[in-house]
Amino acid sequence: MLAALLHHLLPPTCLCCQRLLRAGRPGPLCGACHDARAPLPAGLRSVAGVEACFAYEGSLAAAVAALKFGGRGELAPGLAALLADAACLRGPIDLLVPVPLHPLRGLARGYNQAALLATCLSRHLDPRPAVACALARRRRTRPQTELAGDARRRNVAAAFAVRAPAREAIAGRRVLVIDDVTTTGATLGACLEALRACGAREPRGLALLRATP
Repeated sequence: MLAALLHHLLPPTCLCCQRLLRAGRPGPLCGACHDARAPLPAGLRSVAGVEACFAYEGSLAAAVAALKFGGRGELAPGLAALLADAACLRGPIDLLVPVPLHPLRGLARGYNQAALLATCLSRHLDPRPAVACALARRRRTRPQTELAGDARRRNVAAAFAVRAPAREAIAGRRVLVIDDVTTTGATLGACLEALRACGAREPRGLALLRATP
């Protein structure tokens, strides 16, 4: 009864444009924002072991920017639902690992958007994988958006390491690393390299959006 009352008092809105959703629409997008999505063609979805689902443009890009920079953590469940519906998740997953933020950046932002997405995504998977913040940044890196090509790879080379308490949990486990946006795959690739070094089993990367380099 409480859920029905809250639904009546706080009717669902589109996570991108905030318009009220029509009764019976499953959401999280209204019809216009749903139609405006740009699913990536098969040839662009997976690059070097990193999968992305949609192009970084339009209403979805605005929603991710609001989550990442605008303090809109409440958008994570809807974005994770889109990720779960669109991703080509092959086989069971033991652990979801979010791409870590540097502690100073995380403190300024108030949360790690990748960790929010991973936690929400886990609720859509069966069997439900654990979420482990198993990676740490060894050093603070420049924002990847300021760089291009080889500079991105050099920027994050050896920038990630598996946390000591998580090493036993990683070994032999099927790990999926989660991020909100990928471009060249350099950041997720560096995370996968750190996980392989600790014995992770076929680690893969997954992002909601892929930006144009």
